Amino acid sequence: MKEIQILVVDDDPSARDLLASTLRTIGYSAIQTAADEPSAEHALKRRLARVVFLDIELSGASGFDVLRKLKIQAPDIDIIMVSAHSTADNVKQAVRLGAKGFVVKPYTIGKLKDVMAQFDE
Repeated sequence: MKEIQILVVDDDPSARDLLASTLRTIGYSAIQTAADEPSAEHALKRRLARVVFLDIELSGASGFDVLRKLKIQAPDIDIIMVSAHSTADNVKQAVRLGAKGFVVKPYTIGKLKDVMAQFDE
């Protein structure tokens, strides 16, 4: 198993569990989950993640706003934005704000392997 610490942030329990499960399927075992911004910030304060998968649409917060805050709180983390809406504007804004990648829902093993390849050492 690969030991990169991963945090999955999504307010939809099914989407959150599916992403975590798919990451485990491709060999990652150190996976934490969070349903909202406060939980994600708490996990990062405890240094529980090197890579964060962050949904663009969270209840009560914009994923882009959360991205900005997390990059200030922990500038060394790598954030991958996820969304069912892969508009060019969403992708451009994510990258402009410091995201290392963008994954379109639904998740596939191939998509996740491709995005995680940049972190495998």
